[in-house]
Amino acid sequence: MRVFGMPLWPERLSDEEYVNRVRKGLRVIRWSRWLFAGLFIVVVAVCIWTVTGLADFLTSFGGKEGPQRPLVYGVLGLAILFGGFIGFWISHLGEIVVNAFFGFRRDKLLVECWDALHLDRKQENRANESLHSTPR
Repeated sequence: MRVFGMPLWPERLSDEEYVNRVRKGLRVIRWSRWLFAGLFIVVVAVCIWTVTGLADFLTSFGGKEGPQRPLVYGVLGLAILFGGFIGFWISHLGEIVVNAFFGFRRDKLLVECWDALHLDRKQENRANESLHSTPR
């Protein structure tokens, strides 16, 4: 079924095409997990740097009274809001890193079983090719 020329559902893949797609996804995860881990470390470092800078800024006002005092409360409110967003990002990125290193067990097992089941077929094809090939 197509809507505006675009398929609503992807076409059904054969088993071999599906396994090849999973295999490609596992290859991408194999190298991108290090990218995610590095990004996680950078985000945590930037958050620590931001929090220490904000703490220095807030302590620079001390107990001053006057027109700058509401600014402290505004900055504190924004810091709490910003901290909530960054905390969510860090937790989500941490989940991605953990899944990249320890997840995808089902996909790995699928590829291993597919290769084990079709190992005999590959060996038969190689044997048949060597029997039917003629030397030149």
